[in-house]
Amino acid sequence: TPSSVPEPGAVVQYTVGITNTSVEGVVLTSLVDALRGNLNGQGNCSLPPGGLTLDPQGAYKCSFAAEVAGNGGDKEISTVTVQASDDEKNKVAAADSATVVVSDVPPMVTLAKTANPSSLPEPGGPVQFVVRAVNDGVEDVQLVSLVDDLHGDLNGQGTCSVPPAGLTLSRGGSYDCTFTAEVRGNAEDIATGAVIAQVSDDDGNLAKPSATASVKITNVQPMIAVSGSATPGSVPEWGRMVRFLVQVANNGVEDVILTSITDSAFGDLNGQGSCLLPPGGTRVSPGGTYECAFEGNVSGNAGEIGTNTVTVRASDDEGNQV
Repeated sequence: TPSSVPEPGAVVQYTVGITNTSVEGVVLTSLVDALRGNLNGQGNCSLPPGGLTLDPQGAYKCSFAAEVAGNGGDKEISTVTVQASDDEKNKVAAADSATVVVSDVPPMVTLAKTANPSSLPEPGGPVQFVVRAVNDGVEDVQLVSLVDDLHGDLNGQGTCSVPPAGLTLSRGGSYDCTFTAEVRGNAEDIATGAVIAQVSDDDGNLAKPSATASVKITNVQPMIAVSGSATPGSVPEWGRMVRFLVQVANNGVEDVILTSITDSAFGDLNGQGSCLLPPGGTRVSPGGTYECAFEGNVSGNAGEIGTNTVTVRASDDEGNQV
């Protein structure tokens, strides 16, 4: 009991029963297990020095425990032989066997994947991923492959290396590796990728544990810079036309849409000179510049300095305003 144990084995309780079926008493002189030897003194099996007398139809029972070990599908047959004699010194022997089957246990590997950092400002960037495989099973296994559903076969990426013949993970052992990959997205996106391992044991059983890690893309406010120039930089007091140049630089991390350009002296610049904004606005990519020019009459008294301010409004695809 039990008659079946999972690999690589377990302790089994054996019970031996002996019945005297003869017409007179017998003396049990020997009790031997073919695999464990003399059972006298094992468990509660005990034969005194002179043997143990059994009356006709009498019975003796004892039990002992023993380890049964093996691989999936193995069978261990344990045979116990008892010897006895009667008062005329006639000898007799009897034997019986018990079979214990070692049952197969599939491989058990726990996989973990972590991301560092776990969040990035948009539009994203490099993330280091750590993969850890732990053999929680009862025997050694082969780690055959590590594949990330976003970044492909990890063999050769970073410190991850799985040779063609596989990588041996001993019972209770672990394997760790790291790789770096780009994670891109828009604000509030969550990029979730899974690593899938394939492992096998010596019985040909396969397992495919998996683990996921998520990276959140956080929002970044739009950033623009406005610069302007006037040509000429001075006019006679009766006035003249001045050419104003406006430049808008997108210093942020994603596209912005210019929605309005106004001048404190000349009002809405849309439609003035080359300053044109379509109904949906004008898109400027990160690092890009929008430039336009318009003309206006400047006059005043001698010595006066006229300063006009251009204000640009823009938004990003999350609706953030700047």
